[in-house]
Parts: sequence; structure tokens; C-alpha cells
Amino acid sequence: MHETTIHSTLRFRDGRGVAATGGGTISINAIYVRRATNDFGMVIHELTHVVQSYHRGNTPGWLTEGIADYIRLSHFEPQARRPRINPEKASYTDAYKTTAIFLEWVEKKCDEQLVKKLNQAAREGKFQIELFKDYTGKTMDELWAEFADTLRAKPNITATNSPAK
Repeated sequence: MHETTIHSTLRFRDGRGVAATGGGTISINAIYVRRATNDFGMVIHELTHVVQSYHRGNTPGWLTEGIADYIRLSHFEPQARRPRINPEKASYTDAYKTTAIFLEWVEKKCDEQLVKKLNQAAREGKFQIELFKDYTGKTMDELWAEFADTLRAKPNITATNSPAK
């Protein structure tokens, strides 16, 4: 097994936004943390960015943020309430929770290793949208249309209660 050590710096700052990560440094808004003392999921999301290290290639921001929220929701907060996604207005490129819930759904429907494979491709600088077709047999647009149809049929559906394969 290959083992990697990752070093990170955690800084608390005043300012706008909840948190940001870059160059191995996580900056968290001190005012926010004082108010949301139990938001450990935010830290998980930012730590995921440190591990992602997508320095090469052109991994789109929606996927980077979607995978970080996927890790947060699927592995750290699996029982957390999921937001409703409006299939008429949403897109897989919305990032964060929308993309995370979509990725969960695709994994359950098509390939349980999807996010792991996408993450690896992104870390190697080889991500392309066509990988969705390679890994699932369907284009991203086909997958999103199917997901949106599922949302229309069952408006309360989330990835945690989506139909099995």
C-alpha cells in the first residue's frame, strides 16, 4: 500500500466567507466558527480540498466542490438532511450539495467506485467529462436527465434513498 503524508496549515481569520483552502492552507472565518461551533462538516469539506490537490489539468470547480461535499455528506454526515433539488432549475454544474447528491445517485445507480475514479483522474490531471460515459456507459447529460426525471417522479428523493441499481 502506498502511503502519503500531507501537511496542512489551519488559520482562523476575520473576513467574508465561511472558509477557503489553497496551497495546503485552510482559512476559516473566526466569526463563523464562534457561531457554528458544531459545523465539523465544513472542516471535512476543506480538508478534502487539501487531499484533492488538483494541481494539474483542468478539473472544473463544480466537480472539485461537488466531490468535497460528497465526502462530507456521504462519509461524514450520511444522516444529514439533504436539500431539495429543483430539477427545472438545477444543474450538475451547480457544485457543492447539488453535485454531491447527484454523484451519490450516480454511484448507487451505475458505479460504486465512480467518485474514487473521478478523484484519481483529477489528481493525475486527466479529468474529462467523457469519463462519465467511460465509467457509467452514459453521457453526463444523459445521467443528469435521468436524475432530474427521478426528482420529478419523487420530489423528496435524495441520494440516500435513491433506487438501487
